[in-house]
Amino acid sequence: MKINFLKFSVVGLMLSVSSFANSGLINPSFEDGLTGWNVNSIGTSFGYGPQSALATDGSKSMRMYSVTSCANKGCGGFSFSSGDYIGLSQSLDFTGITEILFDGTLTGSGQSSYQSFIRAAAYIGSTLVWSETSLGQYLNIGIDTTLFSGLQVLEFRVEAIGAGVDSQSDHIYLDNIRTNEVIAVPDPATELLFVPALLGLMVLRRKAKNSIA
Repeated sequence: MKINFLKFSVVGLMLSVSSFANSGLINPSFEDGLTGWNVNSIGTSFGYGPQSALATDGSKSMRMYSVTSCANKGCGGFSFSSGDYIGLSQSLDFTGITEILFDGTLTGSGQSSYQSFIRAAAYIGSTLVWSETSLGQYLNIGIDTTLFSGLQVLEFRVEAIGAGVDSQSDHIYLDNIRTNEVIAVPDPATELLFVPALLGLMVLRRKAKNSIA
C-alpha cells in the first residue's frame, strides 16, 4: 500500500511539472508558404506572397506590401483610408511565453522611409505591440508578452494609419518568428516533496527485494 501511494505521489509531481507545455507556432519561417497563417485585409490596395529574397531562416520569407498603380512614373497611385491593412495572423497559446521574436526587413520603392500614413505593425489581439516606418533590416526584434496569457491572436500587418495616395510601394519581409518560453521546473516546495517520496520508494523497493530473497 505504501509503495503504491508513493508511486502515485511521484507520478503526480512529475505530471504537475510537465503540464506547463505550450503549443508552438505553425510554419514560423514560411517554408510551407501560408500553412498555419490566415490572411486578413481591409481595402484592396495591398498584396502578399512568399519570397526567396531576404530570408533570414531557411529559404523563404513572407512579403506584405502596399500597391501602387504606377510608382515612380508621376501618375499617382491607389488611395488609402485610415484603417486599411493587410495582415498575417495565427492563434497561439501565450501561457508561459515571455517573448515573441522575429526578423523583419522594411523596404520601399525609391524612398528613405514608409509613406507618412503607412506603417508595419504587430498586434496581440487588439493591442499594438510593435510598429516601424523606417526602412532597414530588423533582426531579433523582441516583443514582451508577459502580460498576455491563454489563446491570443498574433498578427503582423502593413497598415494605413491615415489617408493618402501611396506613390511608392512599401514592403515588409517577415521571417524566423519564434518564442521564448518559461522552462517548466519544480519550485522549491515541489522539490522538497519530490525528493523524500523518491527516496522512500527506493527504500521500500529494496526492502521488498530483501524479503523475497
